[in-house]
Amino acid sequence: MEKPSSPLRVPVFYDFSSTICYLTHRVLGRLGPELAALGIALDWHPIDLAAITAWRRGEPVGPDRARNLERLAQELGIAVATPAHWMDSRPAMAVAALLDEAPDDEERWREAVWSWVYQDARDLEEPGALEEIARRAALRVAPPSAGALEEIERRTAAAHAAGVRGVPTFLLDAWPVGIGIQEDETMLDFLRRFAARKRGDPGPN
Repeated sequence: MEKPSSPLRVPVFYDFSSTICYLTHRVLGRLGPELAALGIALDWHPIDLAAITAWRRGEPVGPDRARNLERLAQELGIAVATPAHWMDSRPAMAVAALLDEAPDDEERWREAVWSWVYQDARDLEEPGALEEIARRAALRVAPPSAGALEEIERRTAAAHAAGVRGVPTFLLDAWPVGIGIQEDETMLDFLRRFAARKRGDPGPN
């Protein structure tokens, strides 16, 4: 099938504090060539999950949940260092939001944050974290202002009003779909089917 000239953009809502979101980032990252061939582009949107769910900043993850996350990561073939508590990710997400107009920079920032937390087992709240992450991403970023943090609040409220109740959530047209993270082929089939419906492609008989 010929790749469409205009990509179909799929919003994905995430929170850097979510291990499931990190696993989603890794799975979708290794599906990059297949998604590009399907003409699908992912738009990552940071939101503050603690503002719309029962999670609280600083809350311990707990051994049972940590074991479940590690088991899921093993099933997906992804090494992960699960954080011990729910971190305050708002400053890191505010930087991501500020980089919206520079997609390459935003992607480098997002990758550097994911790696800092889930590969290096570092905390986003430790002193100098954002500066070191920026250095790794080869970016110059200023500490997020009060206005930048308020932008994350605004985006979170807008996402919640649109029906987003957790992360990761895919916004398919006006429909928020939270399917968690599945194996590569399941995720690819999910997005392939949406793209086919959106473009009116009946697919194979």
